[in-house]
Amino acid sequence: MSRGINARENRKIAIFHHSFDPMGGAERVTATLIEALNNVNICPDVYTSVPISRDYLGLFYGKKLCYKLVPALPFKINTMSIYQKVLTNLLSFRLAKYDVVINVTTPTIFDHIFKRHILYIHNPMFMITNQKYVTKFSLTSKYKKSLFWKLYYIPYEVILQHSIKKSRAELLANSHFTKWRLKKYAGLQSKVVYPPVQISTFSLVFDNSNRKDVISIGRFSPEKMHLKQLEIAKKIPEITFKFCGSVGTSYNWHWYGYVKSKAEQMDLRNVEFYPNIPLKKLVSLIGDSKVFIHTMLHEDFGLTTCEAIAGGCIPCVIDSGGQKEIVPVKNLRFRSVKEAIKIIKHINNLSESELKGLRNKLFSHIQQFDEQHFKDNMLKVILHMQR
Repeated sequence: MSRGINARENRKIAIFHHSFDPMGGAERVTATLIEALNNVNICPDVYTSVPISRDYLGLFYGKKLCYKLVPALPFKINTMSIYQKVLTNLLSFRLAKYDVVINVTTPTIFDHIFKRHILYIHNPMFMITNQKYVTKFSLTSKYKKSLFWKLYYIPYEVILQHSIKKSRAELLANSHFTKWRLKKYAGLQSKVVYPPVQISTFSLVFDNSNRKDVISIGRFSPEKMHLKQLEIAKKIPEITFKFCGSVGTSYNWHWYGYVKSKAEQMDLRNVEFYPNIPLKKLVSLIGDSKVFIHTMLHEDFGLTTCEAIAGGCIPCVIDSGGQKEIVPVKNLRFRSVKEAIKIIKHINNLSESELKGLRNKLFSHIQQFDEQHFKDNMLKVILHMQR
């Protein structure tokens, strides 16, 4: 029987997030979702396969959060990470007792036993078999490199595709680009709920006038295409480029070290690195920067682009994916290193009045991505829609 979910009732809600190690956009979604539920006096149970300290999530994002942290598995696995997700299908039977299960990871085989299942899609690549619009640095690219990795990945892929076909989840896409890909390449319908941007936090430095640097913000991972940014930095030696981003896993640390070594090989004196910096420091660096650069191809949304705009930066982003939804000014989007260099130089030559007008226009546009809209939209889905 279909049942409406009423905020006045004592509802039991669970959130499943496989791992908080990356501490990127997906983790921010979960933290803000917990906060939204807290605002209506719901303290959710949060299941995760990779343990974190009780207060880590709230401290990282500067939020006071009420939630119960529950290990998804009774044991820890240090290898074969993708198969942890398969094992967590067993978690389904523990989640059957909840009125609403919000999954921010991947579909589960047994979700038909849930009273209600909401799946928030950050990146639809795992649901798409057609590889068009999938960057070569995708999360699955390493499993295509050799026979060993192909054989390792095939069982997981079969289980995953079966889960997708059988899933009864309500799909939420983090952008219209994600919604389009889900429909075109997986035949799946979804509703767009943009992820949360802490506009009020970053706008504290919006009016800073002494700006000169270029800043990049993004998890240190190959798909973020930091090497392209090094190429751009080499062509504009008079400008300092600041690389900021989370480094939550050994894989991320490896890529971070590789990018630093490449900068040294290229003898770049105008590049600085800021891994895992606190939020307060990040806001300060944004306030000192004139330009924000983003180079990832087919980014599904781009929270950091919004944060930089909220902090007063002018974006210079790749003309691809969700970046088009965030940056409506076409001449701020590039398709090559040469075009990116041209845009950065153009921004640096703008008068203060021109910069102010552009900043205000962009700031007005990103209001639709404010975290309060995310909270309101998610609560509307969770508390009021019928199954």
